[in-house]
Amino acid sequence: MGFDADLTLFRLEHRPTLLVDAEKESLQADNILVPLAAIRAGKGYLTEQGSAEHAFDF
Repeated sequence: MGFDADLTLFRLEHRPTLLVDAEKESLQADNILVPLAAIRAGKGYLTEQGSAEHAFDF
């Protein structure tokens, strides 16, 4: 208790995506999480996507 929480904000996009792991196993997904911003130790950070969409004003 008493510490700042870290938080990442995502947008869920309904976009077919092929996921592939290190062993070349693949899985077709119908949705993808797009990171927009993160808050770490009380400071806000935007991703490129978050900046492009003007999603937040830190």
